[in-house]
Amino acid sequence: MSTTVAIHIGSQNSAACYGENPIIPLICQDHTLLNNVISYSSGQPRLQLEKSIVNSENTIRYPLRLFDLALNNVGGQKISDIAFGSPVVQYNQSLYFHLANGSMKSCDDAILDIMRFIYNEAFRLSNEIDSLSLTIPSYYSYEMRDRLNKCIQRAGITSRGLFTEAECLVLDKLYSQDKYWEEKSNYFVLHIGAVVCEGSFIKVSEGQLTEYPIFFERNLGGEKVDELLLNFCDNKLKQDGIDIYEGNKKENKKKRLEYINLAKELYLDDECIEFPMTKGSQSVDIDAEQYIEILKPVIDTIKKSIVNGFALERDRMEDPDISIDKVTKVICLGELLTKQPAFQNEIMKLFSVAPINCGVNQELEGCLRHLRCEKSKAMKLLHPLNFSIGIGLDNNRAKRIISAGSLLPAKSSLIWRQNGLLKNELNTAIFCGDMFISMPLLDNLKRLLTIREKSADFVTHHLFRTMLEVSTDGVLTISILNMKDKELYRKSIMLTIY
Repeated sequence: MSTTVAIHIGSQNSAACYGENPIIPLICQDHTLLNNVISYSSGQPRLQLEKSIVNSENTIRYPLRLFDLALNNVGGQKISDIAFGSPVVQYNQSLYFHLANGSMKSCDDAILDIMRFIYNEAFRLSNEIDSLSLTIPSYYSYEMRDRLNKCIQRAGITSRGLFTEAECLVLDKLYSQDKYWEEKSNYFVLHIGAVVCEGSFIKVSEGQLTEYPIFFERNLGGEKVDELLLNFCDNKLKQDGIDIYEGNKKENKKKRLEYINLAKELYLDDECIEFPMTKGSQSVDIDAEQYIEILKPVIDTIKKSIVNGFALERDRMEDPDISIDKVTKVICLGELLTKQPAFQNEIMKLFSVAPINCGVNQELEGCLRHLRCEKSKAMKLLHPLNFSIGIGLDNNRAKRIISAGSLLPAKSSLIWRQNGLLKNELNTAIFCGDMFISMPLLDNLKRLLTIREKSADFVTHHLFRTMLEVSTDGVLTISILNMKDKELYRKSIMLTIY
């Protein structure tokens, strides 16, 4: 029995971490999903292994509380909030942890230690590991990605590669649209939108997906939008004979702010996109046509970067004849951009392909799969086991997803059930974030998930710790510990296992 270990490294706010209790599944070839209970206690310079409470011989170990590596934004944002609850210092161009005993450990060495710990514990639980799949926050630099890869190599671990959350989200979307995927074809996947903005070259060969990064400006709808907008306004000011970098800079900056406010008044309507100003509290609304004018130079830069990226990656691809014209291009847009027909038309003109919606705030589409695997294996693992999913609001991303069977996106599974493609009865438990409990979305979900007049059970998972126990005779017991009043609730349902 071989096992692929899926691990996420990054901040607690990242999509694949889901708050305090991220989930790292160990997927086995016999379709058994094992979770080893590993957690990190914040502020303590050590990893703590929690033993499963499920010890009976006829029960599969199936706890849910897993690793939070607490490597908060290594190489990314909020560097002072990094692991071990201690500040990080920069020394000779390297990051170091201040450990509790007063010593320092380099970021790479700390990651290496944690990698080995994870791998050893996973190996101890599963006896054999085939490969390791890793995801990282989308804002991690390529330099950080290279450093992590080197750490993995130093640890002697066979890795299938590092993939960002954005890539996972895009692939989840694409996996549900079979028309995009054909064997032995090459794909370029580009996501444009808020926060989640990464480009990838996906090579499909003999059922294997290989990711090649394309280098270009990130966060077209997020962090760098304020810079784009200010440059846009500065150009308008120059047309009026005002240069903010000459003369009285204070007055010129004041004039620029007035221009921004004026732009907001001029373009404020239902068809506008709001631009967050990350360095302040202001936001500006501009219509789609103005948005295109702002982004055109950036899109042109992206196109040049794509071509250059292919040139740089040809050796790695081992395909010297590859070119941008010979690949299938898939363009994914964030939720706001999909509401802008003018921008979508511009994308079609630039890339000759219709964009698809990959917004993270759509119902159920924020649910990410933690394991990236080739489609053929995913289809083999697609047995109609019961599954539980979590829906919540955590920085506009799904808070938790618990999959006890299908590796494909939860929404696809629900659609298949709606269409009657899965004829056998499935039991489903839904865990919802507090904000969703009072929303009309729940009523829609209940109607969607009603099977043979049996509705799904809905519980909130805020301030709750959840444990699943799956016995060999197919009984799933859900234990919910209320962390506030320490009361324990248990519910058992019958699984249909094939």
